[in-house]
Amino acid sequence: MRAAAREGCRDFDLWGIAPPSSDSFHPWYGLGLFKAGFGGRSLEYVGAWDLVFSRLFGGITYAPSHGDDGEAGR
Repeated sequence: MRAAAREGCRDFDLWGIAPPSSDSFHPWYGLGLFKAGFGGRSLEYVGAWDLVFSRLFGGITYAPSHGDDGEAGR
């Protein structure tokens, strides 16, 4: 991040934080405090989705886990 900042980058997407209504017992609570220490602000996006064009390669890049069948959009 420091190298990117030296090169002029000013925006960093550090992904999720705990929901605003969560308390200090939420697993991501400390992570949110850590990220807030950089002086950032919270933004909400629609979310991240995978668009799988090939069942073969989609299965390779999106490995099933915890009962997930590996298909995006289900």
